[in-house]
Amino acid sequence: MPFIGHEFNYGFVYFGAGPAVFRTKGDLYNVTGYADINGTHADITGTPTNYSSSQWLWGAAAELGAAYYFSPTWFADLNYTYAMTGNHTTNYSSPFASSTDGYDDTGTLYASTTNRVIAQSVALSINKVF
Repeated sequence: MPFIGHEFNYGFVYFGAGPAVFRTKGDLYNVTGYADINGTHADITGTPTNYSSSQWLWGAAAELGAAYYFSPTWFADLNYTYAMTGNHTTNYSSPFASSTDGYDDTGTLYASTTNRVIAQSVALSINKVF
């Protein structure tokens, strides 16, 4: 992340912005499809299905910070970072076949999730220059 800043007698302030990447993992457990058959709410997909996915999501991050020198070799740094990705949609599907209330059902079960990663951090560090 590139930074720009301004130095003062006993420290400096800075701002940075750049790309961010996050590894995400999503799991859906016991996904079941239902239908209204003659006024009765029925599970038509049979055995519940589990889905899993993982992907890398790109986004952007910005950081704002300040440092204060206690001596020529010791300083404290305080910063705040905010990072965010765009929305990402994952689609899942699987075929099913079942019998419910005397009906044979076949088809494809579809599920979809949309997510966005937002990360924030505040850090305070004591540093020594060598």
